[in-house]
Amino acid sequence: MVGGYGMSDDEREYEYRVTGCGGGSWLRTDWADREDALDDYERAASEWDMVGFERRVPGDDTTIQRTASPDETDWNDVTEDSFHFEDERVAEA
Repeated sequence: MVGGYGMSDDEREYEYRVTGCGGGSWLRTDWADREDALDDYERAASEWDMVGFERRVPGDDTTIQRTASPDETDWNDVTEDSFHFEDERVAEA
């Protein structure tokens, strides 16, 4: 459970985005609700070389988690020792 807060993953509100690479660059979409991020994922999967799916508690980069696709249920915490965008202050390793 990210950040504690006494809420299960199913109860917590998240925002989502797609990350990946294409054309030799790392790419990301804007944070959005799950439905919009799923649309972004479909587009990115057909246009980018590699895609992943991320979620976070709104506005809190320390809660970012990543999975390979929206269908996966195994979310991995994004920490300082994993790939992340430089402008994001993610959780400590």
